[in-house]
Amino acid sequence: YEKENNEMLRTPKQLTKTLQASIIGQDTGVRTIATAIAAHLVRINHNRRDPEHPIKKDNVLIIGPTGTGKSETVRTIIREYDLPIPVVVANAANLSPSGFKNKNTESILDDLVKDAFRIILKNPKDYISSGTEDQQRKEALEAAIQLANQGIIVLDEVDKQRINPVACEDENFFPRKIQEQILKAMEGTTNLGDEESHGSKVDTTDILFILCGAHVGLDDVIKQRLANRANACKFIGFKENNTMKKEGDAGVAAKEENEMIPTTEDLVLYGYLPELVGRITLVTRYRHLMEKDLYQILKISKLSPSENYALMFRDIGCRLSYTDNALALIAKKAATLNLGARGLRKVLSKIIYPIYYNVEETGKDITITSRTVDNTAGPIIKPEEKLTEKRGGFLTN
Repeated sequence: YEKENNEMLRTPKQLTKTLQASIIGQDTGVRTIATAIAAHLVRINHNRRDPEHPIKKDNVLIIGPTGTGKSETVRTIIREYDLPIPVVVANAANLSPSGFKNKNTESILDDLVKDAFRIILKNPKDYISSGTEDQQRKEALEAAIQLANQGIIVLDEVDKQRINPVACEDENFFPRKIQEQILKAMEGTTNLGDEESHGSKVDTTDILFILCGAHVGLDDVIKQRLANRANACKFIGFKENNTMKKEGDAGVAAKEENEMIPTTEDLVLYGYLPELVGRITLVTRYRHLMEKDLYQILKISKLSPSENYALMFRDIGCRLSYTDNALALIAKKAATLNLGARGLRKVLSKIIYPIYYNVEETGKDITITSRTVDNTAGPIIKPEEKLTEKRGGFLTN
């Protein structure tokens, strides 16, 4: 296990390079997450070797609009590197306090144990001796729990559980309880939930928590703080920051990126428990994706939906391609939806599926043009004699 972990260790720059092949336009956020995960892998190895002098964890908060690649960053690392520790990505919007129906922290820890079995099943001899079936089952569970103790939990849409400062206490009951539950796990504990569950045996002390969310309205809290600071400086005689005044909100977001990172006070005013904010060490932002970013996603990202649909056509023996003008127009249409990268698939699906429906034979070269995108002409379709790979096909009754 020690050997396997050492072989899987990567530097932050290696992880960043891998991520940037998929996550476009988020260099600052990607570097932060890559560094945090690389440090986590080093930390758990160190703590296993030297438990008397443990390195403490640094939990992460990612802020950014929908479709900008926040949770996909972690999924990409999982997919590309097959991490030697279990990872769970859960939607915090679906959480409920312990004792109520729906998902809770206990069930997330159960999922972490289940993902640990993924690692064990790859090399069972590394974890399980050749004893009786009951002994093997017991050893596998113990190994899974030990792996889960060192895993990563990603809570997406965590801002959906904020405490609304203008709502009544009854409306804030569930968000407050859920935040308290998350806090308890982040602080490090065992026995979360039913004693019979595997998750209750997990020690969360070394588990890395990555919290994600769009945090709609948080920028207003930050801007109010910046405005108050500017007014205070003006009152006592300092010159006002004319850059912010001239550039407006867009200039603040672009040129004063560091100032738009929320402080502890900002996050508390937004609706997080102070104790929970105190457990978050790293805060980073994923920025709004512009039209040019969406075009680059279509052109070069390994997660490009245009390439994804091309694979779908390849598997029925056809080749799908796009002109540059078509990709540029798709990006332009997607930008108006304000859905980030998700908007690309929404635009493309309306173009691709009618074409897919009408293809009745293999060996076709199908080209999407700008006229196809604006619905003034169909795609260019011609026989493809040099199609190198034909797999699958249509099923007929």
